[in-house]
Order: sequence, then structure tokens, then C-alpha cells
Amino acid sequence: FVGQCFGTDGLAAVTVAFPVILIFLAIAMTIGTGATIIISIKLGERNNEQAEEALGQALFLSAATSVLFTAFGIAFMEPLLRLFGATEAVMPLAKSYLSVLIWGVFPQHIAYGVNNFIRAEGKPKIAMVSMFIAAIVNAALDWFFLFYLGTGIWGAGLANVLACCVSAAWICWLYFSGRTTLRWRWKYCCRFNWKLTKEIAVL
Repeated sequence: FVGQCFGTDGLAAVTVAFPVILIFLAIAMTIGTGATIIISIKLGERNNEQAEEALGQALFLSAATSVLFTAFGIAFMEPLLRLFGATEAVMPLAKSYLSVLIWGVFPQHIAYGVNNFIRAEGKPKIAMVSMFIAAIVNAALDWFFLFYLGTGIWGAGLANVLACCVSAAWICWLYFSGRTTLRWRWKYCCRFNWKLTKEIAVL
């Protein structure tokens, strides 16, 4: 869709902007994978309390790193884009796209990273549905914003953010509704546990 609307410059803009988001996704997957291993072990031990503690700590770390990364990305957006190859012709499009997309790093982590936890509970179909939701909503909104409303390239970034928000809302509803084995507990989601964080990072 971006290529049809903005040509090669539009595709180049998305190409140089996406590595910035990939850096955050790598951090998010580090948290997600490490926490998933702990959750799987604790579920195997039938220790749901400690599994929920790991789940809550992963959510806390995701929120904290999202805030830090968003602030860093906004402050150093142009140098980062130049580092990844943005030219003078591509820079305005790349900044327009990334300036919207970067606000979606936290829902992106929920939409993609938390799938690890759902699979750890033995519910791969639910994890697959959450991915399908994000993909379908993203494609539909891309078309709507770019072709129907005629937005700039920022519309493609907004479509991605909104799609992740929809998928994240679905996942949050699952965890707070009791339809999953584990639940998010505020007492674990709102505090920093250094020992557990170190274990997540090492794993």
C-alpha cells in the first residue's frame, strides 16, 4: 500500500524506519522469552503464584522499557534514521512514519511479546488469533487511511499502532477476565524485582 501511494521513496522511508522499531522488539522479545521460560518452569511445578509474579514483572519491564525507548526515539529520531540510511529525499517521509509508529511500542509488545506467555500456558490457538487480529486490522486500516482518507505516510504508522492496540486490548481482556490459567496481578505489575529481572535477562 505504501509503495502504491508514495512510490520508491515511501518504501525506502519504511525500510529505514523499521530497524528502529526492531531494536525495541528485540528488547521486548528478550523480556518475553526470559519470562516465558520462568513461567513454564513454575507452571510445571504447579506454582502459579510465582508464575504470576514473573508475568507481572515482565509487564512492568515492558512498560518501563517502552517509556524509555519512546523518549529516546523521539529525542534522537533524525540521527537514528540517518544511521540506518535515510537520505534527504527520504527523511521527511521516514520521520512522518516513525513519529507515529514509535508511540505504539508498548501495545506492540503486548500484541506480540505476550503471545509467548499464552503459548506457555498451552493455548497456541489463542496466541494465533491475537496475531491474526493485528494483521487483519492493520491491513484494513492501511487501505482505509491511505486510499480512502488519503492521509500521508503517517497513516500507515497509525494503522500499525491501532492494530496493535486492538490486539493488545483483546489480550488484556483475556488475562483480566480469567480465561487464562494465569492472571495479571497489580501487586506484581507495579513493582520492580531486581532478582527476577536479572533472571529474566540471563535466560
